[in-house]
Amino acid sequence: MANRLKTTGFARFFIFLLIAAPVIYSGVALFNGENPIDSAKRDLGISTTTNNDSAERTAGADKLEASMDDLKREVRDLESDIKSLKKELAACQASQRN
Repeated sequence: MANRLKTTGFARFFIFLLIAAPVIYSGVALFNGENPIDSAKRDLGISTTTNNDSAERTAGADKLEASMDDLKREVRDLESDIKSLKKELAACQASQRN
């Protein structure tokens, strides 16, 4: 008679994880409304960029650049306001001394 191989508890647990982990990962991705294959590629660092993705990134970069320009313009305006207010303060202090 041939001896039958027995598996240890750890081996059974490891085989269970090999089967259950991808199934659970896919289920969670589907629950979150994502494509499980794309989310796995993204998490593993496999490139999944398409032309649509690069167009969205370009549009996002353009929005950020426009926002940055607006903020720079606002900073310049505020700095000019500060300079004028400092001059006004100096004039008020000078008139109080006299």
